[in-house]
Amino acid sequence: IPTTTSIPPTAALFTINFRPCITGEIHRPNGECYLCGSNVTNASSNANRRDYTLTAGDSQCHRCPSGANCWGGAQIGPQEGYWRLADGNANFYRCPNEDACLGSRVNADDPIEGRCDSENGYGGHLCSVCLDDYSAGAQYSCSKCPDHVANTFRLLAVLIVFVAFVVVLVRSSMNSAKKEKLLLSVYLKIF
Repeated sequence: IPTTTSIPPTAALFTINFRPCITGEIHRPNGECYLCGSNVTNASSNANRRDYTLTAGDSQCHRCPSGANCWGGAQIGPQEGYWRLADGNANFYRCPNEDACLGSRVNADDPIEGRCDSENGYGGHLCSVCLDDYSAGAQYSCSKCPDHVANTFRLLAVLIVFVAFVVVLVRSSMNSAKKEKLLLSVYLKIF
């Protein structure tokens, strides 16, 4: 005896949440998010010159600015010899001492905003400020200050030489004042 069973219709309700575009992605007209710089075909020649955006959901990707390395998305940093104020800023400035600005690389141990050569005493805006224990030189260069003890001895030696020179001059003047002079030499000095 065949039996028939009927299955009652069931409805399934699904909620689909789409994430908003994140920084580095643009919002395309069809609703999808597109990662800027992801369409590079020859990564070896264009690895540091990809398009970028620093605004989440921007309407278009931007060309990599002069003085910048762009790795796609929001990964953008200064080239060697360039500096920028902070992450999220696409304005890059040439450093007055290009050797002081090391540029940026993208990895977990290296910040994207760029680095100054702090091992040789450079820091601050445009890497043009000398750090503690460094002194400023010509053309925005920094050099290590001498040891405090050695510097004190050098200054003391210069002071002793100066005092000795003044003593010799004073004694020479006093000795020459005691000697009789010919009137002719005095008149020649006056005229």
